[in-house]
Amino acid sequence: MTETFDIHHGLSAALRDRAEAWRFIAGFAAYWGQPLKPGDGWSSVEVETAERRLGLALPTALREAYRSSGAGPTSPAITTGCSALTSCM
Repeated sequence: MTETFDIHHGLSAALRDRAEAWRFIAGFAAYWGQPLKPGDGWSSVEVETAERRLGLALPTALREAYRSSGAGPTSPAITTGCSALTSCM
């Protein structure tokens, strides 16, 4: 866990800029739970394969979320066994 996280400053910046929004999410995760790490997300190929299987393109923000943390140990895809990218177990 990081030592400090200024939620007010971070959220204010996140509401103005997409890159700041993702920095806020990473900071929030690091402070309150488990930091996001390389490899926590699905690869571009995995996301594109799921989009083809679903027959649609995911919204940009959802695609970015899956790429940054969608395959991590605390993601819903892992904890529930179902997501847009995986079939239900």
